Amino acid sequence: MATITPAYSQCLGDLKTRYRQVQLKAAVAVNTAMLQFYWELGADIAAQQGKHAWGSGFLAQLSAGQSTPIAKQAASQFDGDNSKETRNG
Repeated sequence: MATITPAYSQCLGDLKTRYRQVQLKAAVAVNTAMLQFYWELGADIAAQQGKHAWGSGFLAQLSAGQSTPIAKQAASQFDGDNSKETRNG
């Protein structure tokens, strides 16, 4: 078995540190993008809701649209679920 030198240990430690920093940077970028998406989604829903009369059922219809086969299929492409059934049913 080869002897591990201090230089090798330092190099390996540096690589691990850089790898972890890149992982954290990527996680922050993803979380930032998702936060932006949800903020815009909320604004879009609020704007659409403002165009509909009180009691029109807009939110109920929008919510029901999330459980249609097409919506389920689209969602499964993004959450890594390649099966035809959703996790909840």
